[in-house]
Parts: sequence; structure tokens; C-alpha cells
Amino acid sequence: DTRKPCYENGLPLTLVLSRLDLLDILRRGVGDENIEMGTVVKKYEHRGDKVVAILEDGREFEGDVLIGADGIRSKMRAQMRNADPEKPPLAYAGYAVYTAVFDYSEPFRTPVNTDPNKVGYQVFLGPKQYFVSSDVGNGQQQYYAFLEVPPGGDDEFAKCEKWANYREMLMDRFKDWSPAVMERLEVTRPEDVERRDVNDLLPDPRWVDRRMALLGDSAHAVQPNLGQGGGQAIESAYVLANELAKCEGGKGVEMALMRYASQRFLRTGAIHGLSRFSSLMNTFYRRYLG
Repeated sequence: DTRKPCYENGLPLTLVLSRLDLLDILRRGVGDENIEMGTVVKKYEHRGDKVVAILEDGREFEGDVLIGADGIRSKMRAQMRNADPEKPPLAYAGYAVYTAVFDYSEPFRTPVNTDPNKVGYQVFLGPKQYFVSSDVGNGQQQYYAFLEVPPGGDDEFAKCEKWANYREMLMDRFKDWSPAVMERLEVTRPEDVERRDVNDLLPDPRWVDRRMALLGDSAHAVQPNLGQGGGQAIESAYVLANELAKCEGGKGVEMALMRYASQRFLRTGAIHGLSRFSSLMNTFYRRYLG
């Protein structure tokens, strides 16, 4: 129950927002005229007191500051650290995750096993696999089914040759589990299930190169167990915006970026450790709680 503890303790109500809805909110805030689709930033250059973003299609954009928010396989991070962009320093968590957003309750249907008005978040634990489901509003939920498998997507569950699709595979894998798990799998559209290896990045304080700074997964990617990947990106954006707001006429940018990184590194490092610890709860549960 994500509501009652907040009410009883006078805390702000915490709910989960669908990532798709969040992206729409951010897109409207930025404005479609300021969004470039179909290309990415290939590299950056410092030219005097400016930084230039060079796109894969050859175009160049000049500014006072460049924020490399280009994900866990960041090209900006690779250039900053003189690393191979094709071999990012990913740390595999030991699990692959299968995830989908699906219609669970009103106005789509009447749920049988879980009332989302009372229970907003559930975790089901078992040996070498676990299942997390969260209400994301408007009658929809999102689940994350974690399977302990080798990395690289070369296992039988990733290839899915014995099953018609990932949903059928998950229904087979979780067939003896709680009816609440099976209900969610049964109402999922097969084409909506996505798979990926679960990776994170070891904390590294090298976030800033003069007028270029990393943000989000490019700087502090974490495992998804606490739902803090997006949360930490939002926190970092807030701190970064606050520091840059102190600059006038493009002056003081480099110092502002250093202050941003120094404020955020310990916080994101702690979240990284907690997220990793949470991934061990399955082993802990099995070994110590029975």
C-alpha cells in the first residue's frame, strides 16, 4: 500500500508515473520546435569559450554548455574519458528483465487479484527470478519480470524458440506462482513485452569536461530495483539547472558544472549501492527467510 503509510506519517503521497506520460510532459515543456529527431550527437568540441555539438548528419550546434544525457552507452562519456564507445563499461546485474505496460483495471476491465486503489506496488520473490508490478495510473500497470540468466541475450529465454513469444515464455516460467502474477501476464499483449539485460555503471566522478557535463544514465546508471534511474536524472537536472541559473552572460559555466557534479556524485553513488543491494534480496530471502 503506497498511500496509507504516507497519510499516517504526514508524508507526501508517492505514486508511480508512466515513463510514456513523463516523456510527453517533458516534450511539451521543451517544445517540439526544439527537438531534433532522427539523428544523435556524434562528438563535441571546445572552441574558445563555446562548446560545439557535432551531429551524425554533419550539422553543428554551438552553445555555452552541452549536457550529455545520452544514456548508459553514452558517446559523450566515451569521448570525455577517451574510451571505446562500442565497449561501454557496463556491469551486468546477473538478470535480464522482461517488461510491459498493460491495461489492468477500470476503465478497461475489473481486476481479480489486486485492487489498485489499495495496493499500488507488489514484489513477488522466488529462486533465480522475481516479479515486480506497479500501478502507473489510468487503469494501467507495468511489470518487470527478472530472470537470472547469462548476459548477452543468448539464453533459451531470450531466443524464445520453444515459445510463440515472450509472454508465453513468462507464463510458462511463472506458471506455479501467485494468481496475481499470472493475471498480469494473461492480460498483456504479446507484442508489448520488451527484454533487456540489466546493467549499471560503477560510480566514477568524471562527469565534467570544461563546458560539457554528463547527466542521467550516462553519468550514474543504476539497476531498476528502486525505480531510481529516472528519479536520479530528475534530481540531477534540478541541481544542474540551479547552478547554471547563477551564471550570467555565459560566464562561470565551468565552475557551475563542477559544483553540480560535486553535489550529485555521493548521492547517486549511494543510490547505486542501494539498488545493487536490492537485487540481492532474492538470494537473501531464499537463504535466510525460507
